[in-house]
Amino acid sequence: MEKVITTIGTSLFENALSDIGNNDHYEYIKKKTSNEWKSCSERIERLKSVLIKWLEQHSLGTAELKSLGKIKELFKNELDVLLLATDSVTSRLAAEILKEHYKGNDKNIIISFDPDKDVITGLQVNNSRTFEKEGLVNLIERIEEFTQGYYQDVVINITGGYKAVIPYLTIYGQVNNIPLYYIFEDTDSLIKIPQGPIDINWGIFEKYKTVVEKLDQGVTEKKWEQFKRENNIEDDFPDIVCTMTMKKCMN
Repeated sequence: MEKVITTIGTSLFENALSDIGNNDHYEYIKKKTSNEWKSCSERIERLKSVLIKWLEQHSLGTAELKSLGKIKELFKNELDVLLLATDSVTSRLAAEILKEHYKGNDKNIIISFDPDKDVITGLQVNNSRTFEKEGLVNLIERIEEFTQGYYQDVVINITGGYKAVIPYLTIYGQVNNIPLYYIFEDTDSLIKIPQGPIDINWGIFEKYKTVVEKLDQGVTEKKWEQFKRENNIEDDFPDIVCTMTMKKCMN
């Protein structure tokens, strides 16, 4: 069984409403954060019923549905899918609708979605600092919890969700040798992001563990050259600034 980590976007709403017309309930909730879920509950339920009916007639009506179908075809295996929603009412609603859809339509795709854990706090685009300091950190922590650091038979589906997350997940996948897949919504082609010649020089991290901890706390009162001398930083330290070393491709 393949484990598929899938970020959730809003293509369900975009596709459905372009077909059935504007919806006042969607207009009301589309900019709400996930902590406003309860206050929007009545509107959410009314919109949910409309979208479920629409999805019954459009089995490939979202980017997530189409990409997961292609991934299942590729691996010819059951999929254990973790849906990860952004910190918004719409993303959580989309995830809940997709989970309900698969429950009744495809026994070979098992959907996991727990709003208490899988709505990623801080993963929003209204505040860049919150996105960087909380959202991305919480996203990776949830993925690590799901995989338990065991990446074999794990893939990441980056078709849905915020595009700003794609570079971050791409680096994460490359470092841990996790395949990443993407499908353009107006095509049927599933794209696999090629594995790059990337490696982490973990020895440098071990050597400069104390230095990294100091830098993480912030060293603003000293000039860099002074800090280097006081901490015996050698010429190999630029490797850690870049965090990655590129291996030469050998034929």
